[in-house]
Amino acid sequence: MVLNESSSEAIYDSIPLERNTSPISRDLLDLYEEFQKYKGDTPYYQGDTPDYKANAPFQSSNDLLLLDESSTRVFIKITNSNVTALLQTLKEFGFDDTGVAPEHNLLEGFLPIDSILDLKNLAEQRFSQNNSIPEQQNGEEQKEQSFVFFSTVETSQASFDDGGAVAGTGNGVTGKVTSQADIIQQASRVRNALPQGFDGSGVKVGVLSDSYNVLGTAQADIDSGDLPANVTVFQEGGLAKERYTDEGRAMLQLVYDLAPGADLSFSSVFLGEVNFAQQIRDLAFKKDHADILVDDFIYFDEPIFQDGIIAQAIDEVVTQYGVSYFSAAGNFNRQGYESTKFAGHSDSAGILAGTYHDFDPGHGVDTRQLITLAPNQKIVLTLQWDDPFYTVNSVDTDLDIFLLEPGTGKVLARSDDNNIENQLPSETFSFTNHNHSELHAEVVIRLSEGTEPGRIKYINYESGEDKITFNEFGTGSSTIVPHAAATNASAIGAVNYFDQDNPAYYPGKDPEDFFTSVGPTTILFEPKGERLEKPELRLKPELAAIQGVDTTFFGEDIDGNGFPNFFGTSAAAPHAAAIAALVKQANPDFTPEQIYERLESTAEDIYVSGRDNVTGFGLINAYDAVFGPVVAASPNFVDNFDNGDLPRRYAIDTNGAGRIRVTDSKDPLGSGQVVLDTFLSPAASEKLNPQGSLNELILNINADGASNVILTFDQKEFNDADDPMPDAFTGSFNADGVALSVDGKDWYRLVDLTGVNSTNVYNNNSVNLSEFAYNRGLTLGENVQIKFQQFGHFASPDGGFAFDNIFVTADTHKPHPHHCHELAVYA
Repeated sequence: MVLNESSSEAIYDSIPLERNTSPISRDLLDLYEEFQKYKGDTPYYQGDTPDYKANAPFQSSNDLLLLDESSTRVFIKITNSNVTALLQTLKEFGFDDTGVAPEHNLLEGFLPIDSILDLKNLAEQRFSQNNSIPEQQNGEEQKEQSFVFFSTVETSQASFDDGGAVAGTGNGVTGKVTSQADIIQQASRVRNALPQGFDGSGVKVGVLSDSYNVLGTAQADIDSGDLPANVTVFQEGGLAKERYTDEGRAMLQLVYDLAPGADLSFSSVFLGEVNFAQQIRDLAFKKDHADILVDDFIYFDEPIFQDGIIAQAIDEVVTQYGVSYFSAAGNFNRQGYESTKFAGHSDSAGILAGTYHDFDPGHGVDTRQLITLAPNQKIVLTLQWDDPFYTVNSVDTDLDIFLLEPGTGKVLARSDDNNIENQLPSETFSFTNHNHSELHAEVVIRLSEGTEPGRIKYINYESGEDKITFNEFGTGSSTIVPHAAATNASAIGAVNYFDQDNPAYYPGKDPEDFFTSVGPTTILFEPKGERLEKPELRLKPELAAIQGVDTTFFGEDIDGNGFPNFFGTSAAAPHAAAIAALVKQANPDFTPEQIYERLESTAEDIYVSGRDNVTGFGLINAYDAVFGPVVAASPNFVDNFDNGDLPRRYAIDTNGAGRIRVTDSKDPLGSGQVVLDTFLSPAASEKLNPQGSLNELILNINADGASNVILTFDQKEFNDADDPMPDAFTGSFNADGVALSVDGKDWYRLVDLTGVNSTNVYNNNSVNLSEFAYNRGLTLGENVQIKFQQFGHFASPDGGFAFDNIFVTADTHKPHPHHCHELAVYA
């Protein structure tokens, strides 16, 4: 591709669709030529010493390639039947390994760019020998594989960093900023519970991501109280500095917000899949003994149809060492194409020679899938098929994938590695539309050699805010990060803090245009590459957690509260891990399976009814996961909230950007009150949540056998706009007031909280529930529900209610011994 700088229009050279027959990736060969040109154009000698950074560090035009800190070495991966022996030869070329996995026939590490031709000569020499003198073992032809495949760059799951949190909320959290998830997912309520709360003490949580302190600002987070001083860092750095964002530190901040008592550790996983797997094991049992692990990473060529090296390490530490593992599900929406059959046909445009996949599932033939890219939109397409990974002779299909100008043979992007020789059934290319207008292009998949595969699939791993428009033949297939689909991993989807009932989407987008990845995932092979008797369908993701939250440094301040917002499943996953730490502290003997089950069984069902393939079982609820479902309380009791506890007799339900919390701020009558409002300023509300938010605080009362039941409470507002409550309604209604239900479905207004009934100073309200029920023909039973609710748009003092001194009294009551009124851990 050539970029015309004067017009910023992309001009593409016509490239014939020749086949890459070299065992070396085309990208490595192109990198070598590019590096030689850089050296020729750049003064790089200081005396007799090479100095490639005399003017500027070398940067490859291929953003899928990983260069090390010196920008003179490239990360590669090699398949070989004897990687241990091959390693000694490679060291002569300056190769530095980051991971050696003989059991997977895999070697990874950094090779000097200047040694690429040496590697090419070695590979082609062995390629020639292996094709002329095949060895026979057990009656099967065995080739020693030593062919190189570059590793596509990993992406942290929140590659679009935008954010919202609140400064200290009076709930024991220190620091400049606290994640909104702390309130929404009720972790703060768990910490403040009486007689005993939980903060993660005694539990170790390890985070695996890009970096912790490459930017050099970690000490500022420690000084401000947003991170503890004792985070243990096991691995850091290794690549060019511009690759790092310290996203791992942002994840640690979120864990610390929700579980400030937990011990924290970190390891960078930017050095290949083998090293990633090793870091999982190191944090789990070799160097540390983490109880909970969480990651937000992906390697684009991780196996899609098979448990890869990383997934296998996850299964190992969960099943053998009792570590609960949470992984970001991904930010790739429905940007996946999948077909259960490669339908070979000649080019439907009649231009290209060869055999191509027919995308048309009907009677027609169309080997060119039309897509549209927005201006400046980038895509990263990874294609895989039903050949196994980690073998030395089982890949018998060579597929290539191209992006073409419509109706022509002009190549915009391509990936055409020799898959049979490198034994890696994966192709990946990156492309950016540098035009100022939309770009139409065609995806073409070619069979270059070997047998036609069965199932094929590609995923756009650069979905983010702008997604491919599939003009035809889109299948909306699963896009779950491959290792997050491991049997024993809990894949975590994302939900906006400002729209708590829907999968996460970008501000200003349609909620149905969400970015969080979808499941389920289909597995075709055993971990070692043996084909399963029948495909295994894994229901993913398992759960969802809040994203778009505030940190001290990571992201962009989209809500105008002065703190940057952290978007993506990268932000959701650490919230899940932190809540798991609370559950683990409360239940030290819980296995990972029990922790997963507890989180799943108590999650709040959102998006669509029942388990779905976007939010799983729903949004994690920390309070219910630790203490269990609400327990109705028998009169007489009073709640003045001065001790910071919101008792178990209360249930919380919020949507939009709503929040309900016990706080000592906003002028309570005593030292605490319950405030119902949103996280948003008026300006932020217009941008992020113009539809408003409903907060419902639901008190559960056991009034069976009681008479003269009286509810008394104090209430004030914060300049809240009036939204009158109807006399009766079913389910939920966007209104201000207090309502009663005896069945949890049909509600009757007890108190109107609009107009003169709700002011900026506390007013006392009292209702005889027994008389009210009698007049309505209702019977007060074992689970009477009182809903204190507020609908609005803004954070106090621009909106919201406060409630205090909630009394429920009765003249008589027949006690039921099975009703537990003491707070206890949910067993």
